[in-house]
Formats: sequence, structure tokens, C-alpha cells
Amino acid sequence: MKSSKSKAAQAVIVCVMALSLSVNLYAGAPNSKELGAAVSSGDFTEYIKSISAWLIEKTPADPSKISDATMRQLLKGPVFALVLDQRRFLTKAGVAEIGAFTKSSEANRKFLADFLGRADLMDLYLEGGVPKDNEYIGSLNVLRTILSADPDAREGLYLRLAIATSLAHAKPNTCFGYGEVIDPLKRYQHFKTAHRNKELDPMFDNLSVWELEKVVGSWGSDADLAWGREMLRTMRPELVIEKRYVRQVSEVQYTNPDWGNPPHHFSNVLGGGGKCGPRAWFGRFINQAFGVPAWGVKQPGHAAVGFLGDTGWKVMYGRGWDKSRWGGMNGNQFVALATAREYRMDFSQAEHLRWLAESLANKEQAEAVRSIATKIQNNPTGPRTANRLEGKREFSPTPEKPYTPVPGVQHLVAADYVKCHNAWRVHSFAGRQQVNFQKNKDGWVEYKVDIPEPGKYGLKTYHAVCNGRCRLRIYVGDKGFGWMHLRNTTGLWGDSGREWDFDLPATDTIRFVFPAQRGVSVKWFELRAKGAPASSAESEPESGVQKEAVDPRNPEPAE
Repeated sequence: MKSSKSKAAQAVIVCVMALSLSVNLYAGAPNSKELGAAVSSGDFTEYIKSISAWLIEKTPADPSKISDATMRQLLKGPVFALVLDQRRFLTKAGVAEIGAFTKSSEANRKFLADFLGRADLMDLYLEGGVPKDNEYIGSLNVLRTILSADPDAREGLYLRLAIATSLAHAKPNTCFGYGEVIDPLKRYQHFKTAHRNKELDPMFDNLSVWELEKVVGSWGSDADLAWGREMLRTMRPELVIEKRYVRQVSEVQYTNPDWGNPPHHFSNVLGGGGKCGPRAWFGRFINQAFGVPAWGVKQPGHAAVGFLGDTGWKVMYGRGWDKSRWGGMNGNQFVALATAREYRMDFSQAEHLRWLAESLANKEQAEAVRSIATKIQNNPTGPRTANRLEGKREFSPTPEKPYTPVPGVQHLVAADYVKCHNAWRVHSFAGRQQVNFQKNKDGWVEYKVDIPEPGKYGLKTYHAVCNGRCRLRIYVGDKGFGWMHLRNTTGLWGDSGREWDFDLPATDTIRFVFPAQRGVSVKWFELRAKGAPASSAESEPESGVQKEAVDPRNPEPAE
């Protein structure tokens, strides 16, 4: 693979050849000497005047001669398109600002020469949207850094991803909850790695720069994004398989937030709840974690989730688009723009004509060009690229490690229950199946065991819960024999940390009861005989157990 430097040099040659060719095609066309002098000196004043005059010259002076066919034919010219891109970029970014950027380093000069010589790159960048807070120089610095660090970012999906990252992080963004500044290069690398590991929704492959910006601009840290994907694969694998990622918002309890001491992460939101704001933040976050574009939605007295779903852009956990707004745009305007962008060829032509109109001094001439642009965008004829969350994801579990029997230990696979209530088996990405319990309802699972005589047993679990207020009770028949706290694993698989001791009677069945709570998944239980005789006297089942540190905000209720 060619190095970035050699490719940059090749791009300069292409630019020079294109501009040299233009001299033969059109009298007075911009030439390579003018561009080379501008890049070398960092002074683009004369160059912008030259290319502006040339664009005016090539546009029909008589507004009646400006037609759909004439304009489309004009845009087909590679030199015309390249020069139009250059003018648009220089005027938007600022001639003085680009000059200062170019003068600051040799690396910047080489980068800009490459950039100005590639119409494909400029098209993606300019059509992708506006850099955050119009920070074009910050965006260029990010893009130069990514292109220098990764040769794969020179084309295809990873080029679009690099440009989207440069737009979203043109100005430093901080993570939700603890203010860490997001490193744009690491953010790009995070999504590239997740894509290569097939952790993202397949829709990600075809997203435009504009759509990708609504993924990489997530408030979540890279660690939070990785956690979000693994958490959902663990706790709600069916939502991943069915591509209903946003439905995890229902697990964020609607209540006053109780996130504990800072720093906070999105795991605190899932565990500690919140009202419409935090629930909306979590919905956007979990979509973006899987590579699904999300748009912030504010509504009167409310916040909702806007995302690119199975039928296009949609609003969930709120009212419709007509009640939505974000970033100076209302919901209906946003959907209209998103729809227009799906006709990528027509949208590109309309945008280029608008850029051309801005270069024309004659108002009638400029208005004629704008009217053609509006007509093309309102009546698209080209192919439509409509990205959607389609179909079910292929289920690919991790091979489960075989269990090695341990003397005195009864290993109960959670999915092998003989009876249950408000519980169900689901596919598990960790291998085979797992058991999930219905939220806010009492649930239980019952197993065959071999406890031939009364005795003391230690219980361990391998579970996933997202808060510190989940518990489990042990029943034999209709009698309870104590309870244990389920260690908060922030929604990832983990064991109970230690054995919890219980005095159990002789029995061949045991029931694990999960009182009404939120978000419990279990892979296995283990009972280990301790050899200590059970007490013949009846005692309070919870005595001793409560010595374990439990969440004081939600102590175990009395029997």
C-alpha cells in the first residue's frame, strides 16, 4: 500500500494535471502555478478571485439559457466541479484562516494540497454538513491527524468515518458525566475497531458522512460505548438480535435520578434511573453504541429519542416530529432534509448549484441557478440510498467453556429449570441460553437438587444486574430460607463475589425467587455443601445475611 506522503504527492499531481487541462479547455482557466503559489505562500486572495471570475465566465450570462440540462452538463465537467469545490471550501472555511493554517506547518501544506486536489474528498466533506460551531480549522486538524495515522482512511467507509469525526469533533467535546475530553483519533479508531469486530449494526457500512456524524458525535466515552454494546448483548440479547437497541430505554426507571457519587457513566443512568432527559440521553447513546445515527429531540416540556430506524427516521418515547426540534431546526425540516439526502446524486447536484449561485454577482443569474437546484432536490430522479434497521441480526454466540465438576458442588444451569414464573429462556451471546426475569414482577425458577439431609450450603450465582438493589430468595416448598444480595455487575456477567450461607432442609427441589425488580439475567447457580449441621431451632431467615453490605436506600422488606 502506498504511503500517505506518496498519495498526497500523487493528489497534487492530479490537481496540477486537472488545472493544466483546464487551460486547454477554457481560456483564462485557473492553473497549477496559481494554486501552487497560493498553497506555498498561504495567501489565497488572488486565487479565490481568479476561480470566482472563471466560474462566472463559464455560467450562461443570460438567465433564460440556465436550464436543468445546461446545469447538469456543466457539473459533469471534472475541472468545473473541482474548481467549484475549491471555491466553496475556501469561502466557507475563510481565506485568511486557511492561509494561516497553511503557513503553520509543512504537514498542513501537504495535507491541503491533497485536499484541494481531490474533488471526491471535498464533496464528502462539504456535503457532509458543517463542522461543530463552524470550526473549520479544528475540523481540518482532526481530519489531517486521522488521515496521517491510518492509511485505511483514504477511501470508502473509513474515509467517510474520518470526515464525520472531523465534523463532529471540530471543537473539543466532553463525555457525559465526568467531563473527559473526547480524543477524535481515538473516537475514529473506536468505531473502526468495533466495525471490524462486527459489533455494529450492518447498516453502519453504508451510512453517509452526515449520518455517521450522528454516530461518532455521541456524548458517551469510548469506554461507555463499548460497555453499552456488551451490556445489551448480556442483559437483553434479543434486543441485539432483533435490532431493537433503543428499547433498553424501558429499563431506565422513570424516577428522580439516583446515580450515587460522581464521576457518572451511562451505567449509572441505567442503574439509577431518571426522567425524560436521562432516558432520552440513554436512548441516543445506546443507538450510537451500535452505529445507529441519533438526533437529539426536544419537545415542549419533554425530551425524546430521534434515530434512524426500520422505517426511516423516527421519534420514540415522545410525540411526533411536528412537536420536535433540535439545533435550530424543527422535526419536519429535519425529516425533509434527511429524505433529500437519501437521493445522494440529486442532493449533490443541488448543493453544487447552490454553491455556484453564491459565486454569481448577477442576482437574476444566481436566482435562476438556485431555482434549478430547488427543482432537482424537490423532484429527485436518481437512485435512493435508504439506510434502515432491517431484519434480524445473525446470532453468533461465544462457545461456552465446558463445566468441570467440583466435588460437593451442585452446578445448576439457569436455563435447565423444571418450573418457572415470569421468567424465560433466551439465547445467550455467552453460550447456550440464559434466564431473564420480567421487570417489576415477582419471578421464580425451580430446579432439581440433591440435598439428602439438612445442612449448611453456600450459594453463588453468575448473573448480570445493573443496580445494587437486586436480590434473590431461597424457598423449599412454601418456606423461605433466607435471601442474598445480587452484586451490581453494571449489566455485565459476573459472579456473586462470595458464597452466601444458608441452612437448608433435605429436599430434591429448590426454588430461587426474584422479587419485583429491574434487569436480572442469570447463567448459573452453585450450591456447595459445607458439612455443618442445620440448626434444629427455627430462626429469622435473614439474620446474619444482612451483615453483608447492602444498599441502605432499599433494604430487604420484612417478611
